[in-house]
Amino acid sequence: LIGADANEQYGRRDNIRIFGVEEEEGEDVYDQVVKVAEQIGVTIQHNDISVCHRLPSRAGGKKQIIARFVRRETKHLIMRSKHKLKNSSQRIYINDDLTPLRSKIAKALPDLADIKFVNMQNERILVTTTNGDKLSFNNLYELHKWNQRVVSMVCSSHLNL
Repeated sequence: LIGADANEQYGRRDNIRIFGVEEEEGEDVYDQVVKVAEQIGVTIQHNDISVCHRLPSRAGGKKQIIARFVRRETKHLIMRSKHKLKNSSQRIYINDDLTPLRSKIAKALPDLADIKFVNMQNERILVTTTNGDKLSFNNLYELHKWNQRVVSMVCSSHLNL
């Protein structure tokens, strides 16, 4: 399961997800991605985007946008600049496109008493503990060696065991 997840995450390495962008009737989603990039000071054009579209939403919420870039460097520029959205009046967020398993792990880790913050960057998992230690795991296998309980629990629920 961990190996299959690593392969799937590797396939998502050029993707981002954008949350909170209002949907407009007849919109060009490529234009929406370009506008969000402009808000954070990154200039891109339609031809920098391989493909993008809205994803179905749950419970009638705002539909997120998933975008795959032609060049990985374009994605990295956006990810390095996404913090500029914090000062925006809109509530727009940009995240890596995580596999369902990694998303569940990212949500489960902060529930541990000693975990303050979790950030996933492609295959890497970055953890900040409550005492300020910063831990970096290159893959889920390394995270599993560090904390078998959480990874095993999430994996078994992911498989509906």
